[in-house]
Amino acid sequence: ITEENIIPELIISTMMLLKAMGIAIFVSLFISYVSTLPFFKTLGLVTTKFRFFSSIGFTFFFTLITSDGENLKTSILVFVIASFFITSMIAVINGIQTKSYNYAKTLRMGEWESLWYVVIRSKLGDVFEITRQTFAIGWSLVAMVEGLSRSAGGLGPILLNQNKQLHLDNVFAIQLMIFIIGFSQDYLIGVLKNICCAYENNKL
Repeated sequence: ITEENIIPELIISTMMLLKAMGIAIFVSLFISYVSTLPFFKTLGLVTTKFRFFSSIGFTFFFTLITSDGENLKTSILVFVIASFFITSMIAVINGIQTKSYNYAKTLRMGEWESLWYVVIRSKLGDVFEITRQTFAIGWSLVAMVEGLSRSAGGLGPILLNQNKQLHLDNVFAIQLMIFIIGFSQDYLIGVLKNICCAYENNKL
């Protein structure tokens, strides 16, 4: 912190990940929820297969979308995070018992009402848990993604340079900072889950 001026770079990495997570969660939840409707079911199945693609191999295609370093890194993170988020979310949705949908029908609910009560509200706790998991995936990808475009700054270029020069004490310090921030985020999401889903009575 005192010698490498690491705080500004830490802020850059954190804000980039938060931005990527926000976009990825919005896109993932939209695709996952609408995939419960017959017309959009194929969309959900196709997007779950994106997790098998290497983000590095698609860097060229992302550069066609944007040449800006920050947007390039954010786009790659969104692609990777969303593919895993959608896969996990659809697995949760597929685990909903048929009797839940049948009960909604007996209450004369339409497709959109069933989606709200049976899928969205009842599985909100799972959304928080998947968010915790994908945040961990995001932090593990930050250094790699930032190494693709070092002009935009962040912890990645510093971590890669320190590792290349075998400054293992600095590498450990940066990793420890990432661990503390990641653990703090995970804990806060757990607290938020307990507040929003108190009826589940889940522990952190």
